[in-house]
Amino acid sequence: MRSPSDRRLATLLGAVLFVGAAWPLLFVRVPPYQDLWGHLAMVTIMAHPDRYPEFVATGFFKTNAALHAFCFYAGPVIGLFAAARLFALGVLAAGAFVLPRFVLHFGGRGRMIVASLVAWPMVHNWYVGMGMLNFALSIPCSLVLLVLLDRQRAAPSIGRVAAAAAMGVVTWYAHTFPLLVVGFLVVVHVASRGELRSAWREARALVPPLVPAGLLVLLSVAHHLTSIDAPAGGMREHLQLEPTLWQLYDVWAHWMYGFTPLGASTLLAAAALLVWAVRRWRDAPALLGPWPTAALLAAFVVCPYVAFDWGFLGSRFIPFLWVAALVRVPERVGRPWAAALAAAAVLYWVGNGVDVLRLDRDQREFIAGTSAVPEGARVAFLNFSTRVTSKNTWSLETVTGAYVVARHTNALDVWADSASQPIVRRVPPRRWEDPMRMRAFIESVRTREGFCAARVDQGLDRALCDAAWRAEWASFWREAAPACPYVLMFDPTDDARSQLPAGYALRFHVGRLWIWGRG
Repeated sequence: MRSPSDRRLATLLGAVLFVGAAWPLLFVRVPPYQDLWGHLAMVTIMAHPDRYPEFVATGFFKTNAALHAFCFYAGPVIGLFAAARLFALGVLAAGAFVLPRFVLHFGGRGRMIVASLVAWPMVHNWYVGMGMLNFALSIPCSLVLLVLLDRQRAAPSIGRVAAAAAMGVVTWYAHTFPLLVVGFLVVVHVASRGELRSAWREARALVPPLVPAGLLVLLSVAHHLTSIDAPAGGMREHLQLEPTLWQLYDVWAHWMYGFTPLGASTLLAAAALLVWAVRRWRDAPALLGPWPTAALLAAFVVCPYVAFDWGFLGSRFIPFLWVAALVRVPERVGRPWAAALAAAAVLYWVGNGVDVLRLDRDQREFIAGTSAVPEGARVAFLNFSTRVTSKNTWSLETVTGAYVVARHTNALDVWADSASQPIVRRVPPRRWEDPMRMRAFIESVRTREGFCAARVDQGLDRALCDAAWRAEWASFWREAAPACPYVLMFDPTDDARSQLPAGYALRFHVGRLWIWGRG
């Protein structure tokens, strides 16, 4: 058990990490995170089922539902936007205060201080910026679970079993995947024991606390797999592998890198952690020892980029690789290194704050036309720039959800393709309602020249490509125009605007945002 002074120091370090990461959220109404507007649209649909008969709610008792449940119940009390921002602040606080205590438990006071010099990119991490807030919350929850399991391993008791079991359920509710990683680490740790008696002793201490959450995981996996035939249209993501060079880039970019090169100072923290991890690969606690860490690395390397309709599947191992490096930091570093890392942290906090404000500006430009769209309107959303400022997230990917929240329009990005989600579609979406098919369509036809270049490479006669391009647009409008009295285009090309059917009048135009309506 650590001394009170160590725990107070951990709290102080956590407070510094939290303030550095969270201060930009004081200046924005809704955090400009990629998936957040889609989640708020989902909550809006659940709160107004009479307006959205094309969706059916599947409830909140499931993994990956913490954000939706919180906003659904807190939104009517404090406002939906305040609930979303409060949840985001809670995610940042969880990461900021858990990381120092995690290293304190596994490495002691000295390593906790050094780890805090490199842990700052892990608070406002890539998953936060992506708006994957349930997953981002589940990571610190799983770290608390690892601490509780380690205490149970060292001194088994009924109380520790109950505490770890409860935290396992909390982790599952936030997101299943980190709980699966914890179970994976436990299995590898037990299997790596040299003697059967030692392995049995470890298993007897570590497995029972995971049983309740393990049963919930089985329920979640079964629910996900058996609902694979839910109406999905083209929304399902199919198996994808990723080149090794991109995997190496993702090790940094999918955890420590922020939005733009203003967050590049995280490279210094990543380099320091990598050097320390390589030098001290044997020097780590049992559950994150050499064998479990090597197994994590192997799982990341062989895991597909997309599988089982989960995106960024392999990248979800990356946070735990960096956490395994974090407990291998030295107990002290020289003053020049400490000063350089502290300066890098300040640069990142300032740069990240500037980026958040710039992304908020992009977001506000996109949603500036809500007053031009009537209540309950059906809109054909064509977003030609899913990111403007951000280089590492697609910060405008789901901002069409703002029109769902403000005007109860039709919804585009709400992931209603599986009964494992809080809502699901009753029937497959049409093309103009399907986010993945719309992205593919826009990418294909955004310019006449780009369309022709791609089709000529595929064997189309260049003399026919202009007619083929117009036919693609005409096919889309034959489906969308009868159902959608309104059209929203963000950052459209002149070519795209030229294909708008007759009968639509311009209702709103500011900057990159164009809105047309009929009648």
